[in-house]
Amino acid sequence: MANPNASESSKVGAIKEILVATDLLKRGWEVYRAMSPAAGCDLVAIRGPLVRRVEVKSAGRKIGKLRRNTWLFSNKRLRWDRYDVLALVDHDQEIYYRTVDIVGYEREIH
Repeated sequence: MANPNASESSKVGAIKEILVATDLLKRGWEVYRAMSPAAGCDLVAIRGPLVRRVEVKSAGRKIGKLRRNTWLFSNKRLRWDRYDVLALVDHDQEIYYRTVDIVGYEREIH
């Protein structure tokens, strides 16, 4: 039974995690979802020898002066050392994946 006291943002976060998990499954990954809200990442994705920790965030986009998409999201409580892939999900449910290398810099996945 659903918790009537769950916050709206928690519900939205859960929906976005399921959207990303579904997308990764379609791309051939095995996907495991964290059971604890205190887990270091939201999902773990495995394909062959590759294991990736995935953090899912709700995000918005705006077009800047140079006509580039800028992703806006809250990085509150975001620990770069706890995940390998940042999955940003916009209001239209489009998913944008970014990787994080070992020194904490983000890279776009091509």
